[in-house]
Amino acid sequence: MSLLVNRVNREVLKQRLNEESFKRHTISFYRYVHIPRPGELRDLLFKDWQELNCFGRVYIAAEGINAQMSVPEFAWDAFIARLNAIEQLNDIPIKHAVDG
Repeated sequence: MSLLVNRVNREVLKQRLNEESFKRHTISFYRYVHIPRPGELRDLLFKDWQELNCFGRVYIAAEGINAQMSVPEFAWDAFIARLNAIEQLNDIPIKHAVDG
């Protein structure tokens, strides 16, 4: 069983977000694709995206991935490079949220 979990209180996370001095991209993506070891991919993405200060909800199963995320503007290129380095996620279409 994976030991990688978010242990930070939701209110603390909201406060941190409000105190940030940089912009973020709010995105979503999904792909129906065979993922042979979803737990391993989950752990890899958790570590990679934590390093980039990304957060959101990501669902990974043997049948594919579905994600709604927030990515710091300064980490965007690294985020895309890491996505494209994973065969099942290479060139995945990304939808950007429209600001209200």
